[in-house]
Amino acid sequence: MGQRHDVTVLFTDVRNFTTRSEKLGPEGTFKFINACLETFEPIVRTNGGFVDKFIGDAIMAIFPRSSADAVRAAIALQGAVAQFNEARPTQPLPLAIGVGIHRGPVVLGTVGGAERLEVTAIGDAVNVAARLEILTKTLGTGTLISEDALGSDRTNLRRVGAVRVKGRQEPVELFEVLEAVADPEERGQKAASDERLQRGLRAYAQADIARALEHFEAARAAAPRDHVIALYVERCRAFLTDGVPATFAGDLFDV
Repeated sequence: MGQRHDVTVLFTDVRNFTTRSEKLGPEGTFKFINACLETFEPIVRTNGGFVDKFIGDAIMAIFPRSSADAVRAAIALQGAVAQFNEARPTQPLPLAIGVGIHRGPVVLGTVGGAERLEVTAIGDAVNVAARLEILTKTLGTGTLISEDALGSDRTNLRRVGAVRVKGRQEPVELFEVLEAVADPEERGQKAASDERLQRGLRAYAQADIARALEHFEAARAAAPRDHVIALYVERCRAFLTDGVPATFAGDLFDV
């Protein structure tokens, strides 16, 4: 029998895993995964969470106290990735991870059959956190957190859009955790360009594409490496050329 709890769920996954596996071979891949998991698990634990399960190169973690614990863990995880790469300058592919964080009700309990049982968390919060991690690849961001997981302190965050999760009626507002951006230059550029990005997003949501593009272009000048801004610039240019489609839903993504 399971018990209902409000928790924060964190998903993290290694990027470009298939390419890396091809380069390393089975034995090298196994060693690499263990090196990552041995680095990541203590970070989850020391920040008030626990690993619910390892899923190949991915981790699902639960933070029962507050979302702030999960955010601190995400920042530490991204910092550990940067240190991992610094210590291995000759590796064929730099390590990168995506992190998705969402808070909501889950049922914690035992699942399985008579021959195989495990304790896990099941619920909408798990599904949404996993989808946010997937969306980090689309947006080119390291760490995404939902509005439901935000606490009272909203500094070092920037809104990047919203997502329509399949099977869920209400869209989920998306924020990037800027403090989890390990590269100081990239983090500074994103912070400096945020005001113009937010103006662009407001114009974009109202289908004022020309005005949105003006703001996004200004934001890109301040943050030329920012994939989120580049994505919106590309969309705006396509809409100005081909017209805004009838299905336009603002800054909503589907995943």
